[in-house]
Amino acid sequence: SALHDNFPVLKSALGDEAFADLARDYINAHPSSFRSIRWYGDALVAFLDAAPERLPHPALVDIARMDWAIRGAFDAQDASTLSLSDLAALAPQDWPQHRFVLVPSLCMRELDWNIESIWLALNEDAEAQTEAPEPLSHVLLVWRPELDCLWRSAETVEVAALNALAKGANFAVCCTAIAETG
Repeated sequence: SALHDNFPVLKSALGDEAFADLARDYINAHPSSFRSIRWYGDALVAFLDAAPERLPHPALVDIARMDWAIRGAFDAQDASTLSLSDLAALAPQDWPQHRFVLVPSLCMRELDWNIESIWLALNEDAEAQTEAPEPLSHVLLVWRPELDCLWRSAETVEVAALNALAKGANFAVCCTAIAETG
């Protein structure tokens, strides 16, 4: 039940019986060690990566990655975001050394397949019929600005800037990363 709640689109993609078999295998390999059942399934993606034959298509691992990222973003700590007036209040000479902080809900997940439209279709209708996805190495961004999680594919230059911010880089270093990537 916890795995179903945490990976609903993967369950839809696999079907009830195949998902139940996968869940049993995972439970046997990774008994719960958390006080809260909410975080159970944190190693499912690694479990699937270690034995891709458990799934009928390798893109289903990316479906699991997206499911888990959305659950993580939803449960992340709330944080206020900067407003336009906050940015306008920064003196021009302070911009180069200013360090921006990413919101806690931001998840960046590397995906190997173009699965977003399939995830969306199955999330809206568990019985949806979809075409097989195409291989596509890219980064998925997931975040929660309010009560709903949002997601989209990131451009390479965005990934460079966000990775620099995640490492604590100041604005000047982020701009350099953008210039070198673009």
